Amino acid sequence: TYGGIQKFFCSSYENSDWLIVLDGQGHVWTAGYNNNGQRGTGNTTSGDNTTTITRTSSVAGWSIGGGIKNIWSTNGGSEMTFFRDTSDQLWCTGYAGNYQFGTASTTSRTSPAQMYGPQNAMTNIVNISCTGRAGGNTQFALDINGYTYSTGWNGYGEAGVGHSYSNLAGYTPTQSTSQNATNAGWCRVSLPNNMRDPTNLIVDTFGYGDYDSSSSHIPQSFWLTARGELLSCGRDYNYSVNSNGWTGNPQGLPGLI
Repeated sequence: TYGGIQKFFCSSYENSDWLIVLDGQGHVWTAGYNNNGQRGTGNTTSGDNTTTITRTSSVAGWSIGGGIKNIWSTNGGSEMTFFRDTSDQLWCTGYAGNYQFGTASTTSRTSPAQMYGPQNAMTNIVNISCTGRAGGNTQFALDINGYTYSTGWNGYGEAGVGHSYSNLAGYTPTQSTSQNATNAGWCRVSLPNNMRDPTNLIVDTFGYGDYDSSSSHIPQSFWLTARGELLSCGRDYNYSVNSNGWTGNPQGLPGLI
């Protein structure tokens, strides 16, 4: 009836799971946990075992309902769902505890809000990833040109923007032409000077990290280049990068592994 399933995510945070499905008519269906509005239903009411999957983008009256071409959903306490619409712009719903939506507010978004970065509206995103856990998570967006942008928490420099300030909202990266309180949600990730080769693009991103009772958050972020180089920054707890205990660039820039 709806053109078949194009893509789906079943994301989790400890014992909390939710399902996001994209159909062939550009609509999103959801079911499950919704404590931060990650289902985009306009509220934070979770489903239960008597609730069937619902066509959320119709029921909740999204302005982009019927116009979705790609979806992503993040794990590990980030509790966010991202949508790329048919005009290639990025939207998001869910957790905002680390100012991910580019304002001074930490109020979660229960309906899709458009995402803004250093060059205004974010477009042509091809991958979303995240690192960390609730209270200390970072999101990454990779665009079609090989540039990566980050938002959220940055307590260990894991966002890769050249510092370890924990709040990225309001920070102005050197690559930005303009940035203000309206579009300060995402910052451009900065590669080391000796790797800023326009032909060597970032082709993939990945992150992980949980919470250890003795050491607090343990986030680590990774970038893969077109030349096959792997870069990382963040906290190298338990020597997770190599046996020498490498801890990343002290200025919060990705370092070559």
